[in-house]
Amino acid sequence: MFKAIVVIVALCVNIAAQLISRKGMMNIDLSVISFAKVMEIVSSLYVWTGLSLYGISFVLYLYILTKFEVSYIYPIIVGLGLILLLTFSVLFLDEVFTVNKLLGVLLISAGII
Repeated sequence: MFKAIVVIVALCVNIAAQLISRKGMMNIDLSVISFAKVMEIVSSLYVWTGLSLYGISFVLYLYILTKFEVSYIYPIIVGLGLILLLTFSVLFLDEVFTVNKLLGVLLISAGII
């Protein structure tokens, strides 16, 4: 049971890292890279929070790899991560949910099962 909880926590932390990082980068135009743009990224609380959460997620993932075979757990984590990321990016980042994305989620779900 503890192993399953760690997997769920790692997955949630990773999803939060991606959403927060995306939120931090949404208003930064990188069509031209400059020192000012780099400083804007480096000084973003969202970017640092996302990076910190990625670090926590990575440490949890290392623990998970000691408890499960990678060929078993990786598809589950990636598949569920894609489904959750799509769901939460639509809810919290106002990203568009399309029929193609729905079909993708259904195919991924079928592959996990």
